[in-house]
Formats: sequence, C-alpha cells, structure tokens
Amino acid sequence: MKNYYQILQVDKNANSEVIKKIFNYHIKKNHPDLYKGSEIELAKERTQAFNEAYAVLSNPEKRKQYDMEIEENTQKEKNDNLVNIDRLLKENEYLREQVYEKEKVIDNICKNINVNKNYFFPQEESELTNKFSNHVDYEDIKQEPINTGFFDKKRIKELATKIALATILIVVGVAVLSVFTNINIFKLFYNSFFR
Repeated sequence: MKNYYQILQVDKNANSEVIKKIFNYHIKKNHPDLYKGSEIELAKERTQAFNEAYAVLSNPEKRKQYDMEIEENTQKEKNDNLVNIDRLLKENEYLREQVYEKEKVIDNICKNINVNKNYFFPQEESELTNKFSNHVDYEDIKQEPINTGFFDKKRIKELATKIALATILIVVGVAVLSVFTNINIFKLFYNSFFR
C-alpha cells in the first residue's frame, strides 16, 4: 500500500492548508517542462504520484478511509512480525530440545561402555585447546632490538669504529710517507687547503 504522507512528505497530522501548500510546491518543482530528456518521464511519474496522493489527502472522507486502512495495515504487519518471532522462538526451543536429547543419548552410551565422550567427539575438545593455544605469554619472549634500517645503533657503532680506524691509518701512512720522502706532507696539506 502506498504511503501518501511519505510521497507528499507531510506529517500524518498536517491540516489541509499545509497539504495544499506542500502539494503546490512539489508540482512546481517537478513540473515536466522544467526537465529534458529521460528526466521528463521521471518528472511525469513524480507529478502523477503527487496528484494521486493529493486527491486522497485533500478529501476529508477519502483521507479518513485511507487513515483507517493504513492503521489496519500497520497492525497487520505488527501481528505478522509477532507471529514470525513466536514461530522462530518455538523452532529455537525445539532445536535446543533435540540437541539436549541427543547429548543425553550419547552420554548414556558412553556411560554404558565406560568410555570418555571426548574420545568419540574430539572436535569439542580441540576447539577449546585451539582457543587456549592462541594465548601468548609475552613475558617469556626475549625482547630483540628493533632494526630501524641504516640508522640502527649497532650499525652506527660499527661505522664509527671503521671511520676511526681509517683515519688513524691515513694519519700513520702520511707520517711514514713524510719520514721516507723528507717532505712535511702535513705542512703541504695545511698550506694548500687553509691559506
């Protein structure tokens, strides 16, 4: 059933003047002459729906009859929903009873043959063990230093050591070279770069 109040976008308690103003607004806004192409058909459909809704809601007798039909429809939908909920609850209760009865039968069989039920149905036990086996005790895990790439502390120390050794080797090499060549290489270096 069409909801004429929703079509016109008016409150159910709106008076006839408000309904008329809103109807005129929708008709002006959705007039087919304002649109082009495929939108013309949509505008015609909307205008037709507004006219149909206004024809019912503007007439007090038709509106009263329509309101009664809507109320009956709403009440029927509520009753149908309650029946569906009641049916679902009964089905749920029936299924619970069936499961309970089957478990009782299994328990009786296991008691009679003196066997643990989990021997035949290990799935239940494995589900529990899976739930608890995913638990991780973080205190037992050794904290490894996080490798942050090039600027890792360990790598920086190694590079600093290598640079220091290379510098010492260069200085010693230059000193040895100065001794063998009788040229003061440090003085040459100083004069060429700092004067």
